[in-house]
Amino acid sequence: MSKKNQSRKNAQRPTPQRSSRAEQNRAARQNSAPRDSASQNSAARNKQGSAPSEATILVRAPEGVRAAASLLLGLGVAAMVMPLATTWQVMVLIIAIGAGFLVTFSHPYRKKVRAAVESTGRKYKTSVAQIMPLFPLWLALMILPAFQIHSWIAALIVLALAGAYAWISFPSIDGTRYLAEPGTGQVRDDA
Repeated sequence: MSKKNQSRKNAQRPTPQRSSRAEQNRAARQNSAPRDSASQNSAARNKQGSAPSEATILVRAPEGVRAAASLLLGLGVAAMVMPLATTWQVMVLIIAIGAGFLVTFSHPYRKKVRAAVESTGRKYKTSVAQIMPLFPLWLALMILPAFQIHSWIAALIVLALAGAYAWISFPSIDGTRYLAEPGTGQVRDDA
């Protein structure tokens, strides 16, 4: 076959139609339409301000508790670079971190968290997901003494960094992140 005939043969071949893919997409959208309309109805109810069902009581930590606990956790990590004797560093570390957890877990909003967890049928207990965000703070506690940095400026920098990390990860630490509304990622405080 000559090149001329081969190019004509290729030109006569039908090009693949994209309609089959478009039809597949359309069918997939039609199959998922009931789910989308249900989520739209749920979102519309939430926008109208209707209260969530009794089974989903969602809470958020008060900003003061979050700020105080984050500051105390940051202070505990920063204690390891303060220009103090090792005994004083450890005392500041233990007192600050203990006070941070005491502020968090003794505040009355924890009753709302307990009610929200138990309303979903789960047992109220500390989970691995709550402990894992503390790992970077623990790692900093273990690594910082090896650098033998003993400066108030370094302590302020570590305090700011560790406190900011604790602030960001606080919803995971206190467990309220896992009480978010399904599908939205938003935490509601209706209790």
